[in-house]
Amino acid sequence: MECRLCWNNSKETQKFCDEERSKFVNDPGYWGASDPRILVLGMSKGNTQSEAMSESWKNGDYDDVPYMGFRPRLLRVFQAVGLMPSAKSLYSRIKKTELTYGWASILRCSLTGRKPDGTYGASSAQVIPAMKRPEVNAWLSECITCHLGGLSRRTRLVVLLGNDEQYMSVVNKTMKGVFGQAYAEHPSLSPVVFRAGPRIFVHVGHPSPLNGTLGEFLEGDKYSGQGRKREIAKLGVAGALGNLLGTI
Repeated sequence: MECRLCWNNSKETQKFCDEERSKFVNDPGYWGASDPRILVLGMSKGNTQSEAMSESWKNGDYDDVPYMGFRPRLLRVFQAVGLMPSAKSLYSRIKKTELTYGWASILRCSLTGRKPDGTYGASSAQVIPAMKRPEVNAWLSECITCHLGGLSRRTRLVVLLGNDEQYMSVVNKTMKGVFGQAYAEHPSLSPVVFRAGPRIFVHVGHPSPLNGTLGEFLEGDKYSGQGRKREIAKLGVAGALGNLLGTI
């Protein structure tokens, strides 16, 4: 996909924001169904995926870029909340022939945050604080407006990869700012589940190998911590998809 919405018609391919504490690379990507029933959004492409993206135009393996290195973990996350119950792999689903699932990031350009040593990293420790800063949050709002505001009514569920309390807070607050009265917190499932426009959004555990709480999300006690978030997410997914749940 091509998007230069936040670049003011410049030819730059990267840009520093918020006193160079954050860096964007203009490499927006989208995979899968052009009009998905379920849209899956990571936080932002990390360094590995961003580099793979730039190489993919040369070697033709564009469909290998998203969730590179942790697709089996992502499938386990899906199955923990009731999605793809019989699937053995995600590889056939992240292709242009896919009809049900769409795949991208909530920030389509690649975002990294400056670490204490001066380099830029894409872990949640850098990305989440960056999303709270004024310039990056403005870009996040633009991304949400452009890419989520115009989804068709066929899209019933948006799965957000990441359920850290800080991540849910910044995303949900930004969503509320974009959607206004069309945003609604769920009375009992918030902040894991909310509505924005005509569709349900559900936060799930992030499948990154750096996520030390993923095991708890997958198998933990359903009454506390990440295990409780899993059960809440499961209810949100079921509520969004209803009787379709057993088939996708």
